[in-house]
Amino acid sequence: MGMTEITATDRLAIRRVIVRQLEAFRRDDPETAFSLASPDIQAQFRTVKTFIATVKKSFQPLYRPRSVLFRDLTWMGDCPTQRVTVMSRDGR
Repeated sequence: MGMTEITATDRLAIRRVIVRQLEAFRRDDPETAFSLASPDIQAQFRTVKTFIATVKKSFQPLYRPRSVLFRDLTWMGDCPTQRVTVMSRDGR
């Protein structure tokens, strides 16, 4: 798959998954947030409980962002990857 093969529809679908996951975090809905994680992330954390505990501890800006800015879509290996800048509640 090459970058030119990603359609506007694909880009929108990728963004929607990220927005849905951030909304699930805001609603304290860890099951939905976990279900929206990639299969690799789900395999790494294995359970909703482990996943959400890690996000709360090590990725707090994702759990409760002050702001989210969508950047460009890039490639990591053969996988399209949406770059996102997240600002924490304290402005970092």
